[in-house]
Amino acid sequence: MKVNEDLSILFWLKREKATKEGLVPIYVRVTVKGDRDNFSSGKKIHPEFWDEETGTAFGGCPDGKMINSYITKTKADLERHYNQLAGVNKKIKAAMIKEAYMPKQVLQKSLMQAFKLHNDEFAERVSKNKGSSGTLARYERLKDKVQDFLKKKYKLADMALEDIEMALAVNFFHYMTMENISDNTAMKYVKTLKQIIDRAIDEGWIKHNTISGFKCTYKDPDRETLEMHELVGMYEKEIAVERLAEVRDVYVFCCFTGYAGDSDECDHSIPAQADHPFRAKLTRAFRGKLTTPNA
Repeated sequence: MKVNEDLSILFWLKREKATKEGLVPIYVRVTVKGDRDNFSSGKKIHPEFWDEETGTAFGGCPDGKMINSYITKTKADLERHYNQLAGVNKKIKAAMIKEAYMPKQVLQKSLMQAFKLHNDEFAERVSKNKGSSGTLARYERLKDKVQDFLKKKYKLADMALEDIEMALAVNFFHYMTMENISDNTAMKYVKTLKQIIDRAIDEGWIKHNTISGFKCTYKDPDRETLEMHELVGMYEKEIAVERLAEVRDVYVFCCFTGYAGDSDECDHSIPAQADHPFRAKLTRAFRGKLTTPNA
């Protein structure tokens, strides 16, 4: 059916796709100055009820009223999209009208897909000795905890990234603390969850991280300090495992010098060797104090 000088819309039967029951799908053809594109209407009809000349269903068709109503509305919608496109484009293709009428559905990415993307990439780093297997295990634990949380709180196995709101972070933090996880550890999990969503943003799956505003705070735990006699006992204890003995030595050294493990003054390039000068330096640094506990 010619709608105007440039646009034609035809409804036709694709008989080669007939069902076992004899129903034939109705297709729509859009033609713009000789350029064509087709799509299925999603409707089916017995050929004996189809009027080839008018491209409509006969009155005696059981679904005739519904089919003809669809045809009338579809013609009007396609013509409207054509007119809108003509207002902003010099050249119009039939595919442009088809896409405007039935835009492609954009599949939403989910939170679990974001976890898979992030964790799979980190697993590759671990395989190249560029990441810690312990950190990867922590990422996987977080994924499991989030899945358990979604099931208990929202009755969901997964959640679309677009559906995530600030309440998710608030509720997830509360959920973990109710699972006997410390506040500091729960905060670290939320911080990592924000990192997972940021990776999805980098991939172009979403535009904004809706939980980025959740403030992850850290409460300094009230730790007891060692007494001098306890420190001396630690120093004098014989430890058979050399690796543990080295850890003990570094700890005692830091206690007497005030150096922290992340201090800029701490030489991280010192290898763990029993006969390395660092051992002698460590011993000289505090042996005098250990022999005089009242110092």
